[in-house]
Amino acid sequence: FDIWAAGGFAVTDTCPGLQLFPEELTRPVAFTTPEEIPGIIERFTAAPEEKSALAAAWRGHILAEHTYERRMRSLLQSIFS
Repeated sequence: FDIWAAGGFAVTDTCPGLQLFPEELTRPVAFTTPEEIPGIIERFTAAPEEKSALAAAWRGHILAEHTYERRMRSLLQSIFS
């Protein structure tokens, strides 16, 4: 997710790690088979404003919810609870 935090755009395979993120962010960019990739790319190439909005939503979510500080706090809470 560093790509999103840096202002980039990523297409990813559907994997268990995506459960960390809201479905409304992952669904548009996740694929289950490689054959789905061209359709995702075509969709966002044809709709640059949608691509920009999704990238901004991803970046905002990551910067608000997935900082190292938040991760460390969560880890420490788990250890000491």
